[in-house]
Amino acid sequence: MKKWIALLLLAAMALALVPAALAAEPVTLKFMSTNANLDAVCQYFNEQSEDIKLEFEYVTGSWPELNQKLLTMIAGGTPPDIVYMAEPMLMSYVYNDQLLDITEYVERDLNMDDYIEGVFNSSIVDGKNYGIPIDVRVTALFYNKDLYDAKGVAYPNPDWENAWSIEEWLEVCKQLSGERDGQKTFGHTVDWRWVRNLQFFHALGLESPFNEDGSANINSPEAKQIYTMLQDMVMDGSAASPSDLSAMHWSQRFRDGILGGFITGNWEYYTFEDMGDKLGFAPTPGGQTNFFIDSYCIFKQTDNPDAAWEVLKFLASEDFGMWLMDNAKWACFPIRNDVMEVAKDKLFPVLKGEEREAFFDSVNYAHTFVSHRAYNELIASMGEVTGLIALGEISADEGLDQVQENWTDIIDNY
Repeated sequence: MKKWIALLLLAAMALALVPAALAAEPVTLKFMSTNANLDAVCQYFNEQSEDIKLEFEYVTGSWPELNQKLLTMIAGGTPPDIVYMAEPMLMSYVYNDQLLDITEYVERDLNMDDYIEGVFNSSIVDGKNYGIPIDVRVTALFYNKDLYDAKGVAYPNPDWENAWSIEEWLEVCKQLSGERDGQKTFGHTVDWRWVRNLQFFHALGLESPFNEDGSANINSPEAKQIYTMLQDMVMDGSAASPSDLSAMHWSQRFRDGILGGFITGNWEYYTFEDMGDKLGFAPTPGGQTNFFIDSYCIFKQTDNPDAAWEVLKFLASEDFGMWLMDNAKWACFPIRNDVMEVAKDKLFPVLKGEEREAFFDSVNYAHTFVSHRAYNELIASMGEVTGLIALGEISADEGLDQVQENWTDIIDNY
């Protein structure tokens, strides 16, 4: 009898252990991105975590391909748990109620004082947080010191508080234009997208080409001033024309010392790092810049929101930030203040002295990027018109009035 009782007790204990054994099985989450380097990030996370494992899915292409893939998966009820999402995409997915509101998680587990001021603003919509910033991207003026020296033009002031005015920069672009060793030179190359000219909007007192209610304001007096300026630069030869750029890409012109500079983000640093001491960095004309901050987001359809949050919390940690700095060619800034202090000594070795200080100081002059739920449609619609402005076939004023009409129709019918 005692033997049977002992056997029954053992059986009961074994059954009691079954739920614990099942609970010990790790949760597997699907992590999707167009950035193949994030496979290494997932592997690193998996090495650190016993309870949660990431399965990386790489999407070939860029943001449009990722967007199409996500829409297809959402329609089929099988979106990934976590996605690396471009800033302009986020608002559209929030608008369609597809991303998880992580506000309570953030408020519970993160201390905003640990992070670069303003970096979370890009993932906040109507007071709710929908993502963790991946890194910090800002725009500035990259310039070729070799062309400046050849033309006898002084370098830009590296102090954001004393940055060139827009008028001073325009004059310098004219001085840099002309000819060098039988080749045409230009002071600047124009990116006609409104998103790449936000520094000028900020300098003129606007945050975006939208009103507070989301309606279009792309034909404001300030916007017309900006696009008239850009068109005049192309027409007077101080900026490269479309035909000039079709003959030789702007990046090659920059390397060859026949393009004075361009306004882009810190993500371009490693593209031109091999230029060595010919590469210069300066504040944008007008002394204002803006953030471009992509986010890690969780889809609302996930079966494991708590586990997905643990992944995002890890990606926002000091330990991960330090690992990333040591194991990746990080062309942008870290999101954390503690990691940023280390980065100032370790990253971007070509930049020296005051230019280096200005590079890191740019985050203190950055505005939040104001996107729109119809971003992709608005960009495409505007591109059709700015092509005509660039060719001088219509005036900037006329073109922006046309864009305003197009945008109004798109927004009203979105």
